Amino acid sequence: MPVSIPLSGLAILVASAAALTLARHQWRRSRKEQSYAMTQGVVASVDADSSGPYGTVEYAPEGLGAFGSERHLLTGISVGQAKVGEAITVHYDPDHPSRAHLNAAGPAVTRSFLFGILGVLLLALGIISILLPEVISPGQ
Repeated sequence: MPVSIPLSGLAILVASAAALTLARHQWRRSRKEQSYAMTQGVVASVDADSSGPYGTVEYAPEGLGAFGSERHLLTGISVGQAKVGEAITVHYDPDHPSRAHLNAAGPAVTRSFLFGILGVLLLALGIISILLPEVISPGQ
């Protein structure tokens, strides 16, 4: 007699695999971001009409005062309470200076752990629903 695997169990396992893949990606990203260099940028504009203080930050890897330095814009980013013209710390990838953000690696680490926990919980639920289907759907 062929073994029947509940479709819901397979769906949960697929969701688990997706969550664990996202956790791995966020973990690798956070490890990469720990090697980011820092420079000072300047808030170029702030959008007061949006749901939060989002704006544009101008920065250069060598610092904005360096002659002939390549300048980059970081747009649509939350600038917190910073005002136009204020200096702000920018973390950037030395290999690709246009890849930058204002926070340290904290958010990616947090997302990595959250996706990891979600993935493990879904994996456990998927295994339980396949091995013990009567626990998940009693009376069927």
